[in-house]
Amino acid sequence: MDKRAYFSITRNKNGVRKQIIAQRVELSASKVRAKSLAITKKIIGSSIFSTGNRVSLYLPIKNEVETHDIINFFVEAGVEVYLPKYLKETDEYQLARFRGWGDLKEGPLGILEPKSGGMIDTGKIDLAFFPGVAFDKNGVRLGYGKGVFDTLFAKSKAVRVGLAYELQIVDVIPRENHDLKMDFVVTEERVLDFIDLGSKNEVVNG
Repeated sequence: MDKRAYFSITRNKNGVRKQIIAQRVELSASKVRAKSLAITKKIIGSSIFSTGNRVSLYLPIKNEVETHDIINFFVEAGVEVYLPKYLKETDEYQLARFRGWGDLKEGPLGILEPKSGGMIDTGKIDLAFFPGVAFDKNGVRLGYGKGVFDTLFAKSKAVRVGLAYELQIVDVIPRENHDLKMDFVVTEERVLDFIDLGSKNEVVNG
């Protein structure tokens, strides 16, 4: 990729980030809760997300989709849940086992993460849920620009599920080689399926 194309993509991405984050942070706590609850019900009620013994999730910041109830659902179902954990000694993120709400500490950017170890390679994760600033109608994910999830799951074969509000769905996000594509994106209104190209924008369940 030449420099002009690279900088054009970067400017476009930054523009989308600024716009979507501004809209998301304006959501009231009650709207975040209501939209997150609708998303949680879709996750819990769909057979698509009921397979796998090891699941990775995240803990939200800046009005991201809440995951507390989703985490509890998988734990109660006997599924191993893992969360990103920052390792200062290597300056990288890995996945650590979630062992309860009392076993969390504040990590970088104020994001809660497991205190204890129990690390796992992402290659052993069956189902991975992702936050994002925006997702496009082809399943491309736009993060904050740090590349944390792109790097962490670059070689993982886990089913990838983006969690987002409808306001975070955009037509097109300029994609670079390292940008992850989702298999599904779940919003408060629909489940977008990007596995079957014939129905990648169809509603799986309303």
